[in-house]
Amino acid sequence: MIIKASASLRNKYTEISKMCHDTNEPIFITKNGEGDLVLMSIEKYEQLMDELKLLPELINAEKQIANGDYYTLDQAKEKMKKKLESKVAEKSETYNVWSYHIKRSIEWFRKNYRVLFRN
Repeated sequence: MIIKASASLRNKYTEISKMCHDTNEPIFITKNGEGDLVLMSIEKYEQLMDELKLLPELINAEKQIANGDYYTLDQAKEKMKKKLESKVAEKSETYNVWSYHIKRSIEWFRKNYRVLFRN
């Protein structure tokens, strides 16, 4: 833990800034011997904010595990495989329907507009 007096911040800003970036740790600033501020690099601050955003999700995951509400790796793989297969089948069915309609349209045009299509 790095502690500096507020006068240091005013007099040695560049040095303290470099220290924040080099150590990647917060620096505690005191005023009249009491804690006053905490300084850190923007990178460290963003990292902390990202970790804080994940905390509720981690707590929820821990609760789910405690309640037995989870999948084993094999169960998760099987579930994803089935979902993927159903999506592929759905797209295949849509493709077949479109393909059928396109073929029918081409046949209709060939029959009614022979000039446009030469065999």
